[in-house]
Amino acid sequence: MTADLDEKSRNEMIVYRLEKCDEALKEADYLIAGGFYSTAVNRLYYACYYAIAALLLKNYITAQTHAGVKSMLSLHFVRTGKLNVNIAKDFFRLFDLRHNNDYDDFSFCDKETALDLRPRSAIVIKTIKALIKE
Repeated sequence: MTADLDEKSRNEMIVYRLEKCDEALKEADYLIAGGFYSTAVNRLYYACYYAIAALLLKNYITAQTHAGVKSMLSLHFVRTGKLNVNIAKDFFRLFDLRHNNDYDDFSFCDKETALDLRPRSAIVIKTIKALIKE
């Protein structure tokens, strides 16, 4: 779908994904305040995912799955030195937690995990947004 976008549509999609990123981050804050830590981690993951999806689109890189987004981030940004490996590791941790919480029985995140991941997610997003502006 995104491979066929004209430049105007591509830029609009990038803006849209970044708006979804910001919205998911706000949702995570609301969920943390309400004590819904596993769902908050889900939203933190998606906030980062939307930002990374915008970065890939900005760079004409396509991915069909969440695992594909993870792989393309690693291949095109971590391995090339454009993105610090520790930033990527925080996203990869969110990826694993989100997947486990969504699909595995008896998997959950506690308050400490959610509170630890919230500022880390903000750093991931800030870093990705800076790469998009380059």
